[in-house]
Formats: sequence, structure tokens, C-alpha cells
Amino acid sequence: MLFRFYFCLQILLLASFSLPVSHAFAQREDMAIGDQPGLIPNPSDEELPLQFRRQVVLYRSSEAPGTIIVHTSERFLYVVQPNGRALRYGIGVGRASTAPISQKPSEARSRRDASGWSMGT
Repeated sequence: MLFRFYFCLQILLLASFSLPVSHAFAQREDMAIGDQPGLIPNPSDEELPLQFRRQVVLYRSSEAPGTIIVHTSERFLYVVQPNGRALRYGIGVGRASTAPISQKPSEARSRRDASGWSMGT
């Protein structure tokens, strides 16, 4: 009788160790670092500053409409439109590269990097 009890207990323990671990244990650790699942942020906290939102601005250029011009120093991207206007977008700019960057649009179109990728010219 005692042997049968220990045998059943061993089988029960082995079965409990073979069950998959619940994901609830992993979620407890995530919540300890400040994660807030299900949090709906306030829309005003996610709005971009006015200067970085899309705007139609005056932009005098000899470029054809549809041309994209990036001013990294100003952190803006311009899409040239007809009649001296452009769509201006705020952009994020990464660290400066050690590769020389051309200031002429014709050279920028034909520039290739070491991987062989080109802008489709």
C-alpha cells in the first residue's frame, strides 16, 4: 500500500515537471521594469512639435516638382511642389558618416556605396 502511494506520487511529480511553464511567470518580470500592458497613451503626449509636422511652405528652387531635398543640418525634408512651394517634413538625423557627401544633386543621384546598392540611375 505504501509502495503504491510513493509510486503514484512519483508519477504525479514527473507529470507536473513535464508540463509547459505558464507565460504568466515571464510577464511578472516584464511588469517589474515599468511595462504597462494595455496602457492607452494620451494623444497630446504623442504629438510632434509644430515645427516638425508636415507643412506647406514657400520654397524657391530650380528642381522639378516631385524632387525630394533633404537638409540634414536643418532636420527637414522637402518635397518640391509647383508654384514655388514644397511639403516640409521634420526628420531625425543620425550620426555623421566618414564618407564624403556630395552637395550637388547630380552627383548624389549616381553615388554608390560599397554594397553595390544605387538609387536606380
